[in-house]
Amino acid sequence: IGMYNPDLKFLDEKLQGVTPGFDKIEGPLFTGGGLGYGRVSDHWRIGGFGFGGEKTISGTYPDPSDASIVLPQDVTISAGGGGFYTEYVLGHLFERFESGLSLGIGGAGVSIKIAQYSNIVTWDGMFEGLTPGTDSDYNIIKVSNGGFLLHPGFGVRYHVNSFFAIEGNASYMLILFADEWKFEGATVRDAPDFDFNAPNFSLSFLFGG
Repeated sequence: IGMYNPDLKFLDEKLQGVTPGFDKIEGPLFTGGGLGYGRVSDHWRIGGFGFGGEKTISGTYPDPSDASIVLPQDVTISAGGGGFYTEYVLGHLFERFESGLSLGIGGAGVSIKIAQYSNIVTWDGMFEGLTPGTDSDYNIIKVSNGGFLLHPGFGVRYHVNSFFAIEGNASYMLILFADEWKFEGATVRDAPDFDFNAPNFSLSFLFGG
């Protein structure tokens, strides 16, 4: 169970500029995932890991042409990744505690979805825009990118017994994105340098012998 907290100020400022009054866009994103490893020496463990999560901010904003009308809008930020995992045990603290350094190396992806509606969403209304010559009442924007992931961390583990442990971990996710963001498969031109590098805090429940 993780808490990933990227700085979403760049997105909040952009949305407030075009839909002023919408709810603030900010983290954290709560993620779920897992890892598995095998011990190769008294200090080294190697394996793999993966994670994913998203956050949706749902709210309304005033219609620029008529402030008495409020329009619904949803913003969803998603992130996920995984890859190779290694861990170095620094030492044992007391009888049941141990500390260690970890490093995840792999890939990660991020997507931003903005859905804006000019009226209340209904089942029939969703299909009206599919009729030739009919304008849709909904605007949906989804951009995505992915890249290389480095995920260093430090953890403290408590061994409840010989096959169950609980670990708290503080880490940092460094995502080296590709140069191009994608919108419906097309390259987004003049995109700003979105920075999703951020700290991550997690709580893990570990089972094994």
